[in-house]
Amino acid sequence: MTVKYPELHNIFVCPISKKSLRKSGNAFICDANGLSYEIKSGVPVFMTGKDTDSLHEFWDSGWTSRYNSGDHRFHKNNLEEYTTIVEENIYEARRTNTPMMSANPTKEDIVLNIGCGFDESSQLTILGAKRYIGIDYSYVAAKVSLEALKKLRSEGVTAQANAEFLPIKTASVDLVYSSGVLHHTHNTKQAIEEIFRVLKHEGRAVIGLYNKHSPKFIMARIIGILRSIVSGKKMSWYQQTESAWQTDSNLSPFTSTYSKKGLLRLFDNNKCSDLTLRVTGFQWGDVIPVLGKYFAKTNIGSSSANYLNSRFGSMWVITFKKIGQ
Repeated sequence: MTVKYPELHNIFVCPISKKSLRKSGNAFICDANGLSYEIKSGVPVFMTGKDTDSLHEFWDSGWTSRYNSGDHRFHKNNLEEYTTIVEENIYEARRTNTPMMSANPTKEDIVLNIGCGFDESSQLTILGAKRYIGIDYSYVAAKVSLEALKKLRSEGVTAQANAEFLPIKTASVDLVYSSGVLHHTHNTKQAIEEIFRVLKHEGRAVIGLYNKHSPKFIMARIIGILRSIVSGKKMSWYQQTESAWQTDSNLSPFTSTYSKKGLLRLFDNNKCSDLTLRVTGFQWGDVIPVLGKYFAKTNIGSSSANYLNSRFGSMWVITFKKIGQ
């Protein structure tokens, strides 16, 4: 099968040298260091050798499970059914004011989505992103995301890559969007520095990071302590989070959360302007074990969640513009 590589692939560079690549057969080659990056089913694999196998196993097996069952089976639907569900998801995102509602992509923007997962490629495309690049640490996610773009007849591209070593040309991107992802990197500060590097002057970013002092993560830490006491084994508080991705005995390998003060330390004021912070993502199911998800379906639960969303949400939404070259 012959795979076409649109202009967007010219933005890809070697994640180590940051030098340009040439296509040779079914791979991209960096002549600066001799490294080769395989292209699998249209998805370039830009893993650096600095990546952790346990992270691959967790996210790949989790995304595979979600693709074959539960809330992501709709990716196998025909175009009409698929588009309807994506539009419903966008409506819900508007209602709850998720990070994506701060993105506002235009057809002229080159959009980089870090941690594209399955759904964000299609949602950003429908919202107006025509020049779209999605990357994900999971090959499974990058592949399904590319299939979604093709289903929508988009010329967007995806790649498997590490957010701490972006395979993206310096000062080439108009909008970086990343929500619910960078707190899973071992060096979030480095990932943020990479975002600064790839953004153009006056380029925008929308970043979603976990809120340390939200009820969700306060409860997660309490549960982690109680489980450690009951089991007699020290357990990381985040091992019961990210449950949608857990398969068999695989538990979340790494998660960080941020206070407002800690969050601001990630962002260099000499490199950004128009920095804004808000929170979103309050859910009763995160706060009240077992019964919370049922209370959320009541009128009182729904209306109160809407009120609490912007006050005690589990996700920080950070937006800024890059200043300087």
